[in-house]
Amino acid sequence: MKVYINKGSGVIQTSPVPPDLSNWDMVNAVNETAFRGKKFDGSKRVFVDPIIVPSSVTRRQARKAMDQRGILSVVESYIGTLPLTDQIDYTDASVFERSNPLVEQVKVSLGLSDNDLDSLFILAASL
Repeated sequence: MKVYINKGSGVIQTSPVPPDLSNWDMVNAVNETAFRGKKFDGSKRVFVDPIIVPSSVTRRQARKAMDQRGILSVVESYIGTLPLTDQIDYTDASVFERSNPLVEQVKVSLGLSDNDLDSLFILAASL
């Protein structure tokens, strides 16, 4: 069986054959399921699971991740400047959702990028 690997994104496709093969590398594979859902890391020449940004993390995970990144005190100071309803939402939340408007507001106020926030959620999910 042939497996096609997109040179730019590392996305793997087993079938159909990509129409423009100039952007794809081809490797022979013994078993399609070994590649399904994986990405190819060209620098290491290995197949890896794609990184998934979690849609939510627990309050404990989020606070530990912010502490590891050195922003917990800054975030909590900022939260203290917000209206009481937002402070309650932050302090009483059992989970933090990536799509929550308050999370977006904190991201913007701290000057974080979407990638910064994604990496924070990925770190939090690992804690």
